[in-house]
Amino acid sequence: MDIRKVKDVLSKAKLYATRGDFINSLKFMLQGLRDVSINAGAPPTEIRALIREVSQIYANEQSIKSNAKASLIYSPGQEKTLYATLKRAYDAIAEKAVSETYDETLERKRKLDKHLILGKRYLADGKIADADAMFQESLKLYKDEKHLFPYIAKILSEANQDARALFYLKKATEVDPKNEDIRKMIQALLAKREEA
Repeated sequence: MDIRKVKDVLSKAKLYATRGDFINSLKFMLQGLRDVSINAGAPPTEIRALIREVSQIYANEQSIKSNAKASLIYSPGQEKTLYATLKRAYDAIAEKAVSETYDETLERKRKLDKHLILGKRYLADGKIADADAMFQESLKLYKDEKHLFPYIAKILSEANQDARALFYLKKATEVDPKNEDIRKMIQALLAKREEA
């Protein structure tokens, strides 16, 4: 087991869970549990601690509890059982997410556009914190619009907010890791920072 990789994956599961993005959180958690389950013996203490922390967050989330249909309390050695329980919850939640109706999609995209437009206006007025708040709101409406992260990064970069732009580009690499354009944008921003 690559402990560093598993720790990274489980840390992402925790991060997404604390942000309320349970679909992505569950994806990372399942990946981590799968890697842990492949190996014989109990995982290291730091891995067990992360699994326990994320499981506790899930235990307080109604959508996961109701779809898991089993206990979410983690005990070392029960990684395969927890994996099966969380996979059941993930499959049910993902299926509901896919069944978003046309009208719901339209409404969600309308709200997303509204937040982006407001964010651009705030940036133009020099209200950086307000703009960032609007962009964060737009992320809550994110479903499968991979272009969203580089789009926000471009807006921020044009407003000389390179550190914030890099944050969104890093998110872009998480959802679209093979996108060369995103990698080039990151390199350009880092080069610009070194020149300054």
